[in-house]
Amino acid sequence: MISKTILGLVLFCGFVVSNVSAQHSFFIKAGGTYSYLKEPSYGDPGMSYLYGIGKDWRLYRWIQLRTEVLITNSATALRNKSVQRREDLFPIFPYLPAEETTISYIDIDIQLRYLEIPILLKVEKTLRKNLSIGLELGYSLKFPPKDASRSTLLREIKSTDLTEEERQSFRFDYRGTHSIGENYSYHGRGLCPNFGMSVHYSKFQIGLRYQVDYVDWVSSIVIGEDVPLRIWNLSMGYRF
Repeated sequence: MISKTILGLVLFCGFVVSNVSAQHSFFIKAGGTYSYLKEPSYGDPGMSYLYGIGKDWRLYRWIQLRTEVLITNSATALRNKSVQRREDLFPIFPYLPAEETTISYIDIDIQLRYLEIPILLKVEKTLRKNLSIGLELGYSLKFPPKDASRSTLLREIKSTDLTEEERQSFRFDYRGTHSIGENYSYHGRGLCPNFGMSVHYSKFQIGLRYQVDYVDWVSSIVIGEDVPLRIWNLSMGYRF
């Protein structure tokens, strides 16, 4: 389903680009990202950076197609989470096994680095000479990132140290995984929706963009299935 969506998007953009007018402009941009996880995995927000190049293709008067090639980084953190060992049987997750086991509490600092290609439909309205505002809507193709995440062991306790009532009620937050062969990936879809706005003055532009990504596992720890990662991008650009 996703592959068909991506193929359709690429074919549509190819058709549009082949029929646009010669009016277009290149730009460079750089800025920062503010990322945070939503339920079922709540985490501390984090800040990182982005940079890249782009091009606006004028379709009709105030309607444009914006394409970009970016290096983007997303950062957030999960604090003091209990993680089931890889050696324990997966079917029992999130419960404690009957035999004695070790419960590890870990901090997970998530750092994901992507090659990102946003493809956006943009509407730009001129307010006065050299000043305009724009709204943009579309999707980003995100290619498999570099996982620069780190996990830090805080403490370990034995399950036998818990009372019977505590053992019955205990649930692990996450579990370790041996490899990507379990059909987990860093991002669940690779096709992320975007919505944003921008202000243009002369050759300069400043933009704010909201994006939803999806994360399954980082640093060999499964945190869920398609857990929403909310990302705000604030950037400054210069048109040529």
